[in-house]
Amino acid sequence: MMGGSTPAAAATAIPSSSALPTGGKLSISSEPFGSTTDGVAVERYTFGSAHGVQVQMLTYGATLQTITFGDRHGHRQSILLGLPTLANYIAESPYFGATIGRYGNRIAKGKFSIDGKSYQIPINNGENALHGGPIGFDKKVWKATVIKETSRVGVSFHYVSVDGEMGFPPKTWTPRSNTR
Repeated sequence: MMGGSTPAAAATAIPSSSALPTGGKLSISSEPFGSTTDGVAVERYTFGSAHGVQVQMLTYGATLQTITFGDRHGHRQSILLGLPTLANYIAESPYFGATIGRYGNRIAKGKFSIDGKSYQIPINNGENALHGGPIGFDKKVWKATVIKETSRVGVSFHYVSVDGEMGFPPKTWTPRSNTR
């Protein structure tokens, strides 16, 4: 997001909908979080521990939505800027917590070369391409695999970007794992 402004929805507190387990057990669950404009279902995964830490991640953009924990008075707080609905992520696209790619940062004029071959990707930030262009990894629905072991729980996300997607070569398999 340019200019330091924050979308209005980002200031909205994201309520915690489930209590954490007791007795040192780790837990993980998933729930529907809506659908993209082209009808692809998006899931939200919630995982945490009895120590009060709870993480919520979305399959949309392999996005880290919240990390919450209790303060000394038991009040839960998130330490991330996250948005409350999928519609907010789609409409406002601030990159909050999202997996950026194929390239993080700006590519001047959307042009680059590898081994003497020139590539042009779509621009989406003035005359530059930002974070993989207008349809980067942050706007893709990733495949999720639950990690549930005695000592950790979490989600492993992966996405396959085909050769030529957004002008980038070659096919790329992108893993992202998050556990607690």
